[in-house]
Amino acid sequence: MREKAEQCFRRFSCAWEIQKRDDRWRLKPCGKIRSNNSKDAEGQAIHTCWERRPAMSLERTAHPYIVRDSSIYGGEPIVEGTRTGVRHVILQFQSGRDPEEIANVHRLSLAQVYDALSYYYDNEGEIEHYIHNESWGTS
Repeated sequence: MREKAEQCFRRFSCAWEIQKRDDRWRLKPCGKIRSNNSKDAEGQAIHTCWERRPAMSLERTAHPYIVRDSSIYGGEPIVEGTRTGVRHVILQFQSGRDPEEIANVHRLSLAQVYDALSYYYDNEGEIEHYIHNESWGTS
């Protein structure tokens, strides 16, 4: 099983690390970014890594599907497990799209879309600030 994990590791290069957990080998994201265009003397690709940002700090909100992650859009509210900001959902809703259509476009569940809408109506000033200032943060 370790050999299979190592083959996958080579395929994904430095984006993954091999870990043994519960007597099974698994690939897990290593949090590093691979460099490109590096080659050794034989012309084989060398994948050197450098650390990405420090571990993300996830902050829960009163809404079950909405969180803040300091490494995504500077900590503005997003739908958990995605990089979709609440403001992205709101902008599409305000432009006339149905919640079902928004869910399909962003690959969200209807519950996530309606929770983003609910978050907006509970925190209108904050989201309007993000919309008007386009504060993308450091994504």
